[in-house]
Amino acid sequence: MSERITLNLPLAEVALDRDYLSRSRDSLFDELESNPLTKVLVMFEQQVLLTADNELKFFSPATAPPAGLKVYLGKTIAKGEPIVLQIVEPTHAAAIEPNSERWHHLRRSGIGLSSTEAAIFTQGLALANWHESHRFCSSCGLETVVQKAGWVRFCESEAKEIYPRTDP
Repeated sequence: MSERITLNLPLAEVALDRDYLSRSRDSLFDELESNPLTKVLVMFEQQVLLTADNELKFFSPATAPPAGLKVYLGKTIAKGEPIVLQIVEPTHAAAIEPNSERWHHLRRSGIGLSSTEAAIFTQGLALANWHESHRFCSSCGLETVVQKAGWVRFCESEAKEIYPRTDP
């Protein structure tokens, strides 16, 4: 007799359509800034802000601080809302929230998030870490540039595209 085991794996949820066809449009971030559905997740040193209800704090493009790096994460599957990750510098992070205790790491606060928000945080964190560790070309050592809405780093010296590992 076989027993079925049901697992609750919130980080395995597919919360976003990564919308890869939109990434190559040069005007994508301009389009997203004018879209009233766009939500911006601000990240600082691998941390994000949460609301009083322990949900991810999203900003509108108009209220988000300037970004050091922007990544288009995709559209939510449930509502089709575009999600942009903005990685900010310390001065901009302190301007929106000076209390460092209010910035949350995934390991500290991820368990309290919905499975959709945990998946968004996880994908954003994975891409932020990838960008940090792939700033330079592994072949020639020159700095790479961000392309395709944050999903490609490009070595101009070798005309080589570098992609993040993306698991389903």
